[in-house]
Amino acid sequence: MFNRLAIPALITTLAVAPVVVSCSSNKVPLSTQQQMYAGKWVASDGTFVNIYLDGGGDFKTSNSEVTGGTATITDKTLKIGLGPIKKEFKITQPPQEQNGKFTMQLDGITYTNNQSSATNPVSSSSVSEVKSTTTEEKSQAAKEIESKIIQSWGQNFGGQLDSLNCPSEFEIKADNSINCQASVENIPFQMKVNFQDNEGSFNWEAKGLLVLAKVEDKVVEVFRQSYGAKTQADCSTSRNQKYRPSIAQDTFECKASDGGQNTTTVKITVQDDEGSFQLSPIS
Repeated sequence: MFNRLAIPALITTLAVAPVVVSCSSNKVPLSTQQQMYAGKWVASDGTFVNIYLDGGGDFKTSNSEVTGGTATITDKTLKIGLGPIKKEFKITQPPQEQNGKFTMQLDGITYTNNQSSATNPVSSSSVSEVKSTTTEEKSQAAKEIESKIIQSWGQNFGGQLDSLNCPSEFEIKADNSINCQASVENIPFQMKVNFQDNEGSFNWEAKGLLVLAKVEDKVVEVFRQSYGAKTQADCSTSRNQKYRPSIAQDTFECKASDGGQNTTTVKITVQDDEGSFQLSPIS
């Protein structure tokens, strides 16, 4: 539990080595052979690994958790890490389909992928497929893209987008991309759709939007050692606020507490439009 003497020591440590969280670390996109690993894989005890097509990864075990890390896959191992927190899994069984579900074994534990999508705080590495060959069909393809993004957003973030508008005409081609305009909680932001091949498979990423739940998760992670298992964080400025614009050099405050009277105010400095931020306690 914090006392007045313990707080300055923690502030000094975090001020010298602030925590930076970014969705754009040194990731290597999955190869064609590795793409079968993409998605969220959940074990029977609720632990999971989440692997993205862009090379990102998350994991949660009984004693550690990483969100927004980097995934490295070899023939025998899966490694997911962010800074000093890393986890290496032994691949005892690669992904395979069983009874209509995809399973794999890591360290002898069976993980199941119940859906084909894998998302990070404001991006989706899920590959959806849209086919079109003519201008009229491409207009329909735009509607299909919007529908798939809206569905994915609801499944992974809860709630609905206020609006989403994608261009009607575009070329479906590998490595091509289009920019859709979206908004949520009256915050406008850009949704970039990246085509994976010439058949219409795509993933998407949001720019200009910060997910407050992910910021709160990082604040809790930083303060858990001092505040214990009951550590809480609140970064909202109004009731039910879930997002805020991701604008470089924008600052706002979060409250970290032990669930009681011990509280620390944390300054969040936004680094860019991709959701990166810096954290430093100020009281």
